[in-house]
Amino acid sequence: MSVSSRKRYRLHEVLQLLEDTDDECLQSAEISIVPPITSGADTDEDSGDENEVCGDPNSLNRNQLLAEATMKLRRPNGTDVIGMEESDGAEDTAEEDNAENNTQDTADDIVEQGPQHKRTKKQVPYKPSWVKSDFKEAVRKEKFPWTIPPPKVENHLSPVSLFELFMTPEIIHRICNESKEYAAQKGHDNFDLDITSLKLFLSILLISGYAPLPRRPMYWETAGDVHNSMVSAAMSRNKFSSIMSNIHFANNNELDMTDRLAKVRSLIQSINAACLANFQPEQIISINESMIPYYGKHGAKQYIHGIPIKFGYKMWVAATRLGYVINFYPYQGAGTTDQDLSLGGSVVVNLTKDLSKRDGNFFHIVFDNLYQPTTVALTSG
Repeated sequence: MSVSSRKRYRLHEVLQLLEDTDDECLQSAEISIVPPITSGADTDEDSGDENEVCGDPNSLNRNQLLAEATMKLRRPNGTDVIGMEESDGAEDTAEEDNAENNTQDTADDIVEQGPQHKRTKKQVPYKPSWVKSDFKEAVRKEKFPWTIPPPKVENHLSPVSLFELFMTPEIIHRICNESKEYAAQKGHDNFDLDITSLKLFLSILLISGYAPLPRRPMYWETAGDVHNSMVSAAMSRNKFSSIMSNIHFANNNELDMTDRLAKVRSLIQSINAACLANFQPEQIISINESMIPYYGKHGAKQYIHGIPIKFGYKMWVAATRLGYVINFYPYQGAGTTDQDLSLGGSVVVNLTKDLSKRDGNFFHIVFDNLYQPTTVALTSG
């Protein structure tokens, strides 16, 4: 079976399919680049110039054009997904892999050739039948027995106290220890990081989100239009740069090499545990994807066409109606999901598997067509 017959499209083919689409009913299109299984290009470097303009589909490099990609077309009568996620689960043969690795075509030649196979697996669109009527009181109580609990007076905490519910003292101690260990491995024996310095460092990062500047050193400049007295009074520029270059969350000698995000895995798990512990139960929960911008080199970085944040890490997120994040985890590419459940099923199960530990009868999980067909029944333990 050929590669193209299994719908494993390359980015240049997906872009060509999008250009050739003459559909007046097309509402939007999203393109996702699937990262390679092993990249060998993961670094501890910063993400580079924060003003650098990225995401121009007309100036992509060869690796991006050859990367496996998925396109999601949104129409009023449903959503079509074209690419790897519609694969029947079969793997490439060794001959096909060698043929792909030995190709000598340039990126320009590949773009000019265009796709050779445009056949896709057509999804049956979901067409709901809407009936305009009001719920009867008895039906409402039967189907939606929960009521939103009123906020507790003792939970009206200060912003600092709320922050410390998620960035717990255990996490702060671990970051200090791992950062000093990482600095020692690089030969920086004079580097020291205490709890106070780390909290000031995190505070400066939070301030930089509210008052962004093109470059971090500008916060310490004397010019009146960029100088920030809160930042310069809290920490020197050299101290901040030293912490930025040595901050670490795990021991490099104890990493799980099969996990592309092993360096931050313990931080993700700790924050997820804190999010679930502080979750005020609600019955309706939404599942969707979110992007964290990143322009450096990493095997899990993705390019998604048609959204504001095109380059970065894609996160699967379960949240409440007001945006409280209950659980989240990063997407590491094809081959990291349960083949029996498919992509959508794996995401829903992973994000909701711990909800049964909460008090209540059941939850209503809301998601879009990307996760269909998925049915998850959750009962209280």
